[in-house]
Amino acid sequence: DEEEEGGGGGGGLRPNTYTYTYVIDAYARSSSSKAPHAAQRLIERMEELRAEGDPEVRPTTRAWNSVIAAWAQWKGEEMAWGHIGSGAERAEACLGIMEELANTTGNEEVRPNSYNYNSVISALANSHDEGAASRAEKILQRMEDL
Repeated sequence: DEEEEGGGGGGGLRPNTYTYTYVIDAYARSSSSKAPHAAQRLIERMEELRAEGDPEVRPTTRAWNSVIAAWAQWKGEEMAWGHIGSGAERAEACLGIMEELANTTGNEEVRPNSYNYNSVISALANSHDEGAASRAEKILQRMEDL
């Protein structure tokens, strides 16, 4: 059967959670300054599809961790008016989004796990952001309160 072998005309062929996650993983490993933005856009698309009732696409902690990893290595951007952004700040924001989504949508697959928290703490530890250490400690306290 052609469909079982991966062929076919694509009539029912649609990307699923794994497909999106693999593309997000590729962006997380990319050295492009645009990669974290693309990874973020894809995870947001996954959430849109989940909210629309697509049974095959759900953001997961694994996909989110790849987005966090992409932001963690982002060095910001130089704009005409100065340097903007911090990858650690964006990674930290992802953690907040995950917590909010888990609490508001009931999707337990996005509830942050220790790997997600540790990745954000690591991003903060490796950043030169002012206040990064105290922000990392607040995340540690959030973990302790779980």
